[in-house]
Amino acid sequence: MDANSLFIFFCVFMLGAASGYFSERVGIVNIGINGMMIFGAMMYCVFGALFNGSSVNSSANGNLGDSYFIVAILLAGFSTVIMGLFFGFSTIYLKTDHVIAGTSINLLGAGIGLSLTNKLGEQLLGGATNLSNPFQHIWDLSSTAGALKGSILFLGLFVVLIIVIFMIIFKFTKFGLRYKSIGENPNAADSQGIKVSRYQWIGMIISSILAGMAGAIFMYSSFNKPFYGEVDGLGFMTLAIMITGSWKLPLILIVSIGFSALYTYGSQPNPNNISPNILKMIPYIVTIGFLILFSKRMQGPKFAGQHFDKSRR
Repeated sequence: MDANSLFIFFCVFMLGAASGYFSERVGIVNIGINGMMIFGAMMYCVFGALFNGSSVNSSANGNLGDSYFIVAILLAGFSTVIMGLFFGFSTIYLKTDHVIAGTSINLLGAGIGLSLTNKLGEQLLGGATNLSNPFQHIWDLSSTAGALKGSILFLGLFVVLIIVIFMIIFKFTKFGLRYKSIGENPNAADSQGIKVSRYQWIGMIISSILAGMAGAIFMYSSFNKPFYGEVDGLGFMTLAIMITGSWKLPLILIVSIGFSALYTYGSQPNPNNISPNILKMIPYIVTIGFLILFSKRMQGPKFAGQHFDKSRR
């Protein structure tokens, strides 16, 4: 099993599942993670192309310096806040059904990715071409294997550090306790003077940033492949990871590692000639099995999917 691919899929799955976690903890079911990941992947390519034509270019052959890939990932994540605000406007302000709003985000993300790819590629790269991974030289195993392993290890540690920080915030701070209380009983939180809508907007911003970073990391791993307006549906798999992890960050961390191993194994040639599509079905089958066996214990936030009504008690 390729350890590099395992690290990459872990980062994508962990960030995507955490995106769903942070939205549902304030009562918003984010079905639109896949669309947000698509948008983040596209913006990663855009920022990488912009960097490649600017003064940050650090090599004579036109390749970006290895250290700038994390900057492009962060910028892609913050750019995806646009999608989060749109989703928040639909669910928090207009009280749109969360599933319908999330589906619209998925369609919007795919539509933007497909319609803008060629035009942005032509404008930013100087020719009629698709956007692609601007850091693909890092994945040239024949010449930069050491840089590849170092960058992926750094990326994995960076993601784990983010999640650990969030774990500490949610367990030991007033902000974290208030945040989680809204997903359980927002009216009780409101009666204590907590601004429910403000926390929900914060939740959508955090959720969209994490989803955008997950999409950017997916695109970062796509060596020598153009961006084609999709992230292979991994956003939906992150929802399965969140459910299997029972909406608890430590369990989500563990499940992400397990799903990453299964998905990595299914994405590579195997000696038994088993169809990769069958192997990629395993994580979903595992999720269904967990739901059947432990559904009574796997309870998410009680208010998730509902609309906050200040008059309700």
